[in-house]
Amino acid sequence: MKVALINSRSITICSRKLKQITTIYERSIRVKSACFDEERDVLLYTTSSHLKYCNLRTGETGTIRSTENTIYLVRASGNKVWYLSLIHISEPTRLLSISYAVFCLKKKKKNYNNCQF
Repeated sequence: MKVALINSRSITICSRKLKQITTIYERSIRVKSACFDEERDVLLYTTSSHLKYCNLRTGETGTIRSTENTIYLVRASGNKVWYLSLIHISEPTRLLSISYAVFCLKKKKKNYNNCQF
């Protein structure tokens, strides 16, 4: 089992006992979310405009694809990724505090039905 410690510009991957395995740096853009795909031993993570990966065996990183909107990863398994996006939850003219509350509510209720990538 591994743990990912995320801050705005990097992800540090550690063992269960918090021994550092590797660190991924994003110098020009903020990290938004991350989740492990245990089947493939890969960490998937998002920035505001990309879905990216880190191979935990080799340390290789790369971009899978660009995204139109910021997405927040929920789960990854095989070649499927589940995510939430604020654009799916509210209108573009939203108030941030209301959007965040709705986002948290959907996350809490695990309402991921239409959130498959």
